[in-house]
Amino acid sequence: MKKGFSLVILSAVLFGTMPFFAKQIYGMGGNSLTLCFHRFCLSIPFLYLIVRYKYKISLKITGREFRKILVLSLCCAGTPLLLFQSYRYIPSGMATTIHFVYPILVLLGCVVFYRERLTVKKSVCAALCLLGILFFYTPGESGSPAGVALAFASGVTYALYVLYYSKSGLAEMNTFKLSFYLSLVSSAGILAGAVLSGKIVYEMPPQAWLLSVLFAFIVSVVATVSFQAGTARIGPEKSSMLSTFEPLTSIAAGVVLFSEPVTPRTAFGIACILCAVILLAYGDRSSNKLTFTDETVH
Repeated sequence: MKKGFSLVILSAVLFGTMPFFAKQIYGMGGNSLTLCFHRFCLSIPFLYLIVRYKYKISLKITGREFRKILVLSLCCAGTPLLLFQSYRYIPSGMATTIHFVYPILVLLGCVVFYRERLTVKKSVCAALCLLGILFFYTPGESGSPAGVALAFASGVTYALYVLYYSKSGLAEMNTFKLSFYLSLVSSAGILAGAVLSGKIVYEMPPQAWLLSVLFAFIVSVVATVSFQAGTARIGPEKSSMLSTFEPLTSIAAGVVLFSEPVTPRTAFGIACILCAVILLAYGDRSSNKLTFTDETVH
């Protein structure tokens, strides 16, 4: 159980570095579509080598598994595309606040669709996470309904990703193997859309390409695999709430790298999220959600 918490928090911290990478790559000529494509495409060689030479397992999958991966890939690729697109219409702080409605959606999904019990502890943790995220929103920010809809849709697709991964049986697959196929299918889909729209950027300086490779490794290899392995251990509800560490990392990076101030509202939001995490960590420590085999990532 402790390892599950650690893996999800690690993934949230690494996902929280995305704004830093995006800002640097955008400044060198990249755009959101290019960034999403590189995030998946450039991770494929790393994942292939890990699966074939570290774990020494076959990449063969069944037709049923491939169909499930296609569904999961739609959510996996759709989430960053929708979120990055929302930045065109509304401030990033507002978009992030709306996107992080997904822990509540995951909790509701587990209760409504999977008949899981809604405990007082889960309700309190969800409320604290939501309150904390709301305090990251700056009053007075305004935006178009299109931006709000896109940001909310990104939260919906990520909630579906978390739920479907946990409940479809894909959590029993080696997580590096699953991530390999997710990156393969997602990059193919994004590339097709990018070619049709003509908005993908090919000409970037070497520094931007190096950052893109690092970004792909950190986000699509380490962070994604950590999240999947952690979710398999502690379940979708807890993992989605622990993922609120992501904006905390973004705030910390802003303070350290860009000298951004920490307001009392932000400090209170951080405190709410930390309280939720402590309550989750010291709540029930019952058995793991899955029985792990040799082929499941550890």
